[in-house]
Amino acid sequence: MNRRHMQGKGSTHIPLPVYLESWEKSLASKSSQLFEEWDEEITQLRKLWDASIAKKLLREQFQAGAKDNVQIKKIVCFGLGCLQKGKWSGQCILQYFAAFTIAETLNEIYQAEDESTPDIQIFFQEVKYPELDRDIWRKHAYKPSKPVDDPHGFLLIDENTFVIAPHIPNCVPVLQICADVVEGGPAGFICDRMDELDLSKREYCVWDRISPRVVRMLSKCRKMKFDGHKVEDEIRERLEMKLYWLWKMQGWWKPKGE
Repeated sequence: MNRRHMQGKGSTHIPLPVYLESWEKSLASKSSQLFEEWDEEITQLRKLWDASIAKKLLREQFQAGAKDNVQIKKIVCFGLGCLQKGKWSGQCILQYFAAFTIAETLNEIYQAEDESTPDIQIFFQEVKYPELDRDIWRKHAYKPSKPVDDPHGFLLIDENTFVIAPHIPNCVPVLQICADVVEGGPAGFICDRMDELDLSKREYCVWDRISPRVVRMLSKCRKMKFDGHKVEDEIRERLEMKLYWLWKMQGWWKPKGE
């Protein structure tokens, strides 16, 4: 794949390998017993989340940024994960809840200013979505939201899109693709932490999450930090997790006028 980067007044096409892999869609885990188990688990976890300090802090952060930053009309999520027994399911579920909370919070703000503002849409692109997950989130997810297949999540991104892409492997160039499909990039991101942005940097490794275009895109955004966010012990113990996924993330949100 050729990646194009601006250099002075001209441009150069740089041959750069991009790792691509396709997966068959999983149709497993359709048993009614398994659905009932996860249905009950998600119901109880949502009650804990709605009463949590974690949700309160996330709401406050997006409430504070809504007035001065670009309006978000759509949230596109990549790789939030699938339901499974084990340590990763806890992070997966909280990532979905965070996306729902961001949309609900911003809907309240935007619609208080203009009642005709439509609800924010959420789209989930997952490498391999089992039918169990589709059925569970069809019942429990924020509305309007729906899963989409690769590459349709990328094709949905525009200047009013907020992208959530946690724990994405370096071989999947989510930020680079976002910088290329929308001039100036989408409205914002929650993504893995990166090194400090350096507009003067000219050499990049194929494993870097950023590129010159990504640096220019993010340098126009305000950074959001989640280090101070907390999650109750009851939630962490129930989900058998030591760390909260947001602690390893950075947020970026473009100011109005950029």
